[in-house]
Amino acid sequence: MTDFPWFYRKHSIRFHILISSVFSLLIAFLMTFICLLPLAAVHHLAELYLLQLHLAYLVLILFTTFYVISFFILTHRIVKEIAILDHAIRIISGGDLSYRVPPLQHVELRTFSSQLHSMVEQLQKQMIEEHEYETVKKEWIEGISNELYAPLKGIIRNVELLKSKSVPNQEEYSRIVQETYTDAFQLRKRMNDLIQDARLSSHDT
Repeated sequence: MTDFPWFYRKHSIRFHILISSVFSLLIAFLMTFICLLPLAAVHHLAELYLLQLHLAYLVLILFTTFYVISFFILTHRIVKEIAILDHAIRIISGGDLSYRVPPLQHVELRTFSSQLHSMVEQLQKQMIEEHEYETVKKEWIEGISNELYAPLKGIIRNVELLKSKSVPNQEEYSRIVQETYTDAFQLRKRMNDLIQDARLSSHDT
C-alpha cells in the first residue's frame, strides 16, 4: 500500500487537503447561496443601484469567509498531529530520550515519527555503549595504576634503605638490590604492556 500514489492513500496529508479543499468549496458555495437567498426573495431590493454595486463584493466576502472557516475546521486534525509531533521533538531535544510520539493517523507524519523513534533508539544505544566503554576504561586504568604502584613502592622503599646506609650486612644489601631490580623489571614490563595496549587501541579507532 505504501507504493500507491498519494491520491490513493486515504490517510495521506495531501489527499486529506485535497478532499478538504473540495468540501470547503462546496460548503462555501452552499452557505453563500443560503445567506443570499433572503436578498433574492426581496424583488424590489434587487433594483436598487447600491445593492447591485456591492452584491459582487458581498458574495466574494461571504464565499471567502465560509471557505476559510470550513478549510480550517476540516484540516484541524492535520494541524493537531503536527503540533503533537512538534511537542514530541521539543521534549526529545530537551534530553528526554524515553519519550515516544503518540500514534499518528496520517502516513507522512507516521513515517516521520517512525524515523524519529529509530534515531532516538540509535542515540540511546550509542550512549549506553559509550557509558559501558567509559566504565571499562576507568576500571582498566585503575587496574594498571595499581599494577604500576606496587613495584614502584617497592623500589622507593629499597632505595630509601640504601640511601640511609642502615643495611646491616652484605647479604641484606644483595637482597635489597635484587628486590629493587625485580621491581624495576616488573615496572618496565607493566609500562611496556601499557604502551602496547595504547598502540592497539589507537589502531582500533
